[in-house]
Amino acid sequence: MSDFNELFFINNKPTPLLYAYMKIMIKSVSLGEARMTCRVLLQYANAQGFLKEMLLWLGREEIESTPPATFIFRGNSSFTRLLCYYMEEELQDFLKKTVGRLVADMITEIELNFDPSSLYDKINENLLFENLDVVCAVLNKFASLIIKNISLIPLKFSGIIRDLMAEIKRKDCDIETRYTTFKTIFFLRFLFPALNHAEKYIPSELRCDLIQVKEQIPQIVRFGQIVVNGKESEDQLSKYVLKACDPLRTAVETIFNYFCSFSSHRPKELSGINFKQQQLLTSEILSFIKPFLSQFKEHLEESGNNELFIKLFELIKRGKTPQKPSLELEPLEYSTKKLHKYLMKRIEELKIENDYYSSRIKEFHTDIKIMRFIIEKIHQNKECLK
Repeated sequence: MSDFNELFFINNKPTPLLYAYMKIMIKSVSLGEARMTCRVLLQYANAQGFLKEMLLWLGREEIESTPPATFIFRGNSSFTRLLCYYMEEELQDFLKKTVGRLVADMITEIELNFDPSSLYDKINENLLFENLDVVCAVLNKFASLIIKNISLIPLKFSGIIRDLMAEIKRKDCDIETRYTTFKTIFFLRFLFPALNHAEKYIPSELRCDLIQVKEQIPQIVRFGQIVVNGKESEDQLSKYVLKACDPLRTAVETIFNYFCSFSSHRPKELSGINFKQQQLLTSEILSFIKPFLSQFKEHLEESGNNELFIKLFELIKRGKTPQKPSLELEPLEYSTKKLHKYLMKRIEELKIENDYYSSRIKEFHTDIKIMRFIIEKIHQNKECLK
């Protein structure tokens, strides 16, 4: 590994340095710090062109290491932190049109308002169910917004979720395992937490009015989780909500099927390779690692990778000097190789797509000939009847 660009990910595999980064700078820090370290790692990986490969490899390892009777991606691992932050950043437009729009409507539309305290009132059942009907109306509106804005989900993200579902299928062919994992990723760890932080996604002019529905949102999340989990219980409220929120349950199934059937023949987004950003992000990620050098040293030496730490230390040390040839010139050759590899892969994919659509065109031509023949026969029969 001759430069920093190959210290994290080489030959489509993570290196010990990436595992050390995940453990030291994502898993072992506060959530606030993890947001910064996740951001710089994701931006760096994207600019270098290995973002998708990195997420899929780390996800595959977590799937394989999860015990059979345990829910996948339910724990607070370094990968789930990284994946959740990636989803939050990648799906900003989708969140604004779903979470942001829903909460904005709750603020501005009086019929979507309810009394949260009434949902615990066991004495006045009429009032309880009257307010519960409003909760169900809000959840079903949320369902319609999710389906309506599914096109805002980036293709790259859809491909990652599809491939993660495929990895789960290899481990456990039971579709229920994939379905449960998807609901965990997309709803329990992404959409519902976003609802609890709706101030990020509503229009700025409505943020002062958010206090009007601040106590209502946790109830929307509470009953939304009941619907998404979909488990029958003896609780009458849960039974009522499950029945009344069938549109949300259907939306969950629809979006799950959308990801699982996401076609590889659809146009791909660019891999993200960005020559201009590589130098800046290399310097930034090195500056993030620098305060943790002692921990990196301990971790890499324990795993028998002392040479890797020495290379890392030398790169950070060279970064202090006015001339930084390693940080400015090395990315070009490496990234050119990455870009060439990506383009060659894309050419192969385009050949497959071309063959696919060529065969479809031939099928259409055949169908047209058959239809013309049928039409002519019908016309001839009509002439004979005359």
